[in-house]
Amino acid sequence: MGWFSWLFDRNRREREFDRELQFHIEQVTREYLARGMSREEAHRRAMVELGGKEQSAQSCAMCT
Repeated sequence: MGWFSWLFDRNRREREFDRELQFHIEQVTREYLARGMSREEAHRRAMVELGGKEQSAQSCAMCT
């Protein structure tokens, strides 16, 4: 695999990871909204629960 292909594939994986993380943040935010929290508090708690991009990436790397 050439460097261009490797770079393109890495960028694609990062975009997929970002979309997946955003999906989960939105899901957890909806759960907190359903419990009666404000949107800001629900989003903040979802971010704390799931961690940021770097934390999630590190957790995923440990699982493989």
